[in-house]
Amino acid sequence: MTYTAPVDDILSALKTVAHLDARLANCLYPGLDADTIRAVLEEAGKFASDVLAPLNQSADRAGLKLVDGVVETPPGFREAYNQFAAGGWTALPCPETYGGQGLPEIVSAPVGEIWNAANLAFGVCPLLTQGAIHAIEVGGSDALKETYLPKMVSGQWTGTMNLTEPHAGSDLSVIKSRAEPQSDGTYRITGTKIFISYGEHDMVENIIHLVLARLPDAPEGTRGISLFLVPKYLLNADGSLGSRNDVVCAGIEHKLGIKASPTCVMKFGEQGGATGYLVGEENRGLATMFVMMNQARLAVGMQGVAIAERATQRAIAFANERTQGRASSSNGPGMAPIVAHPDVRRMLMAMKSTTQAARMICLATAAALDLAAFSTDAVEAKAARNLAALLTPIGKAFATDSAVEVASLGIQVHGGMGFVEETGAAQHMRDARILPIYEGTNGIQAIDLITRKIGIEGGAVIKAYLAEIASVADQVQAADNPAFGRMAANLKDGLGALTVATRWTAKALSENPDAALAGATPYLRVFALVAGARYLAETALRPDATAAKKNALTRPMYAALCDAIEAGDHDPDIAAHVLMGSGGVFTAGNDIKDFLATGLGQSGLTDEVLRFIRLLPVIHKPLIAAVDGIAIGIGTTLLFHCDLVYASPASKFATPFLDLGLVPEAGSSLLMPRVMGAHRAFEMLVLGETFDAGRAREAGFVNAVVAADALEATALRAAARLAAKPPEALALARQMLRGDASDIAQRVNEEAAAFQARLASPEAREAFQAFLEKRPPRFLPQSR
Repeated sequence: MTYTAPVDDILSALKTVAHLDARLANCLYPGLDADTIRAVLEEAGKFASDVLAPLNQSADRAGLKLVDGVVETPPGFREAYNQFAAGGWTALPCPETYGGQGLPEIVSAPVGEIWNAANLAFGVCPLLTQGAIHAIEVGGSDALKETYLPKMVSGQWTGTMNLTEPHAGSDLSVIKSRAEPQSDGTYRITGTKIFISYGEHDMVENIIHLVLARLPDAPEGTRGISLFLVPKYLLNADGSLGSRNDVVCAGIEHKLGIKASPTCVMKFGEQGGATGYLVGEENRGLATMFVMMNQARLAVGMQGVAIAERATQRAIAFANERTQGRASSSNGPGMAPIVAHPDVRRMLMAMKSTTQAARMICLATAAALDLAAFSTDAVEAKAARNLAALLTPIGKAFATDSAVEVASLGIQVHGGMGFVEETGAAQHMRDARILPIYEGTNGIQAIDLITRKIGIEGGAVIKAYLAEIASVADQVQAADNPAFGRMAANLKDGLGALTVATRWTAKALSENPDAALAGATPYLRVFALVAGARYLAETALRPDATAAKKNALTRPMYAALCDAIEAGDHDPDIAAHVLMGSGGVFTAGNDIKDFLATGLGQSGLTDEVLRFIRLLPVIHKPLIAAVDGIAIGIGTTLLFHCDLVYASPASKFATPFLDLGLVPEAGSSLLMPRVMGAHRAFEMLVLGETFDAGRAREAGFVNAVVAADALEATALRAAARLAAKPPEALALARQMLRGDASDIAQRVNEEAAAFQARLASPEAREAFQAFLEKRPPRFLPQSR
């Protein structure tokens, strides 16, 4: 099953939670624009689907080998990593001073989702390296930064973090690893660390370990921990690799999931002591390490989103392919695809909505971190830091819990086939199960939330956040949109429960701490559900999230167009009709949901649509179109009924009927060859080629390409010139130029009949479903 990066879902989330358009316009991210962000995500998606995803199952089956202290990664991993580094992906979020690209969290976090969705076992490695780079950048000396960061940023070397020990678990206060100061300023490190991801592997020439250890005179507890940089290979004076340091992999764990990611037992100082270099201050290493850990918590949250997304994509693909039983919407012989069954659709929608909610909470955290880093307003930056602190445990815990839940639902969608390894659904659940444990278990995240985060600024931060949720609920209610259903009421109910739970928790922390701690995980869950609902509701409220903003033609819009044209044709004071879109979009064509409803037998090709396409050949007065932005499907075919067409340079024309399993419409199979010639018409109607404004002008169906800000005036000026002509002579001249309309009307009816039949075809239904689910369609070979 092919993985497709959900670029549109990611960008939609960023527009909502990161206020992307406004912050780009206000230059929060200098040198960055929306097109660049999309390009980065799309290129990351190509690498993920072409290189990383094909290795996911094979690497899981092959696993790892430890041979003479060297971990051999699965076939293809080393080559994939070399391509990854050569493509500059390791440098994406890293500081420009050391060769990085310096892109913000709102780009690096979703790119991390893409890597991990394609191949979680692979994605662990760059995640840890980027965290190590950040810790060294924050706490390392200039010499350490200049020596190690360029090669870590380039991907030539990778990084790890070595925290826990066999007896310690999550309690770092009891670690026993030792660090003995040396006369040359280095330290001799001894001790054993466990659960060290990518502690040893064969993909790079050197591995840079960040290790927590105690100095001989260190105080007890977490206040006596220091952080050290311990390279696998020491360096010569010229920076080249020297002798092997006294650090070895003593074993690799045999795990439930991510079997291609080496989880190592690392021993330091078996031959007298590994050479290490202090990062930050003595006895303050945990503070520096937490820089890495906090960044890693967001990254692990994005890993949760990644697995949820991959499990959802796989379940949707299976549900469209697997046939079983009869569905209420079935209108033909044979079994229906299981996606037609309401309970399967319920599971799929739960998977999709949970994944997007988790994505939005994590990206809201990323956006807050960026605002804290880049804002020049001290008050704004502080508020952003506080918001990021509040959301980090929620995003990490909810997204990773959701990964397990969504992966489990994915297995349920597959039925018995989900419980066997061949389909790949089981791997997602196995891989996901480590994520609620990584970087502080989710119970620890919940404890952090109630003991440290809800009390930030005396509770002012959480109060402000709850007030924002209330405002969103009020906006949903005020919108009075029937499509929103009970969204406002449900969001207000959730907010009420969260408010009560917050007050109870704050009080219980002082009066009955054990009760508060026992309720920490359920509290975090309620918080996350309400926060996720808030962001989904905000997305629904965004003007550009609706079909109307993209001018997708719905039944009421078709009816309104027909009424306006018919009225204008009979109004002696109107000389011409002018069609224009809005918001930089002429029309996105037909609403695919209407097409799908027709294909499932829930409706027929509507009277409004038929009325419009039958009206086009018989309009009496001149028809002028001013096109700015996309003109899809009917947006292009109606232009061949126009007498004058003006387009902005940004205009794009496409008729993707065949890609949707359909046939041409509105007489286009007759009119387009007349205007463009048969070869160009075939390109557009059958190959589905998109024409830009210049090519449309060359093809003859656009009269002139006009700057967007002059487009409306140009069209209206042409209409005014027509209005000055003698009306009878104008009508006769137009009729002579267009010829007999009966042959066009006949072709319109022939196409409409074929179009209606195709809407119910398996090909069309698969194409509509794939479009709505943002995945490639899977057409079965034609039987012969």
